[in-house]
Amino acid sequence: MKIKQIVVGLSLSALLGVVSGIVYGYFSGETGTANATQIKKISNGWVKGEQATIEKVPFKDKVKTPTKIPFDVKDTFSEVVDFPSQEKKIFRKIFFDNAKKSNITIEVTDANIIPSTADPEKQPLIEIELPNGTKAQYLDNGILQFLYWKQDGLFYKIEAQKEYKNESKKYTKEELVEIASSLE
Repeated sequence: MKIKQIVVGLSLSALLGVVSGIVYGYFSGETGTANATQIKKISNGWVKGEQATIEKVPFKDKVKTPTKIPFDVKDTFSEVVDFPSQEKKIFRKIFFDNAKKSNITIEVTDANIIPSTADPEKQPLIEIELPNGTKAQYLDNGILQFLYWKQDGLFYKIEAQKEYKNESKKYTKEELVEIASSLE
């Protein structure tokens, strides 16, 4: 069981690395990195909007996405990725604010996910409760802020970065809870 949890954690970490690279390329605009147009070319699954990808998940009728994002959304991209260790799928949608170089990602899956942290003493998972009574876990790893919870048989994750290249600016637990509370 512990090995399975470690494999799941490592799989999610690798997936996060890929997404972070794409987001970095999207925001940086530096030579050798990807911009918004290139994202579609280098990552087959990325599409603008969400409907085309949401149809690819077996839990499509249960997926909820946020209606409140704490910035003026300029672009959204979504994709569906395989979660090989559980033969499941993950629906992912990224909201971008190019002006502030900010992004928020929501992931939804029917896989059994157990959130973990690389350094529980310095970056603990903090237990919180959403306004609807659902138990959730918040994590700030120094760069990104995360909120994890289960709702209606699905696992949700919000990953947020307030301002790329300025790690001192962060989303608060309250802001992530407000996003989570706006799911429709």
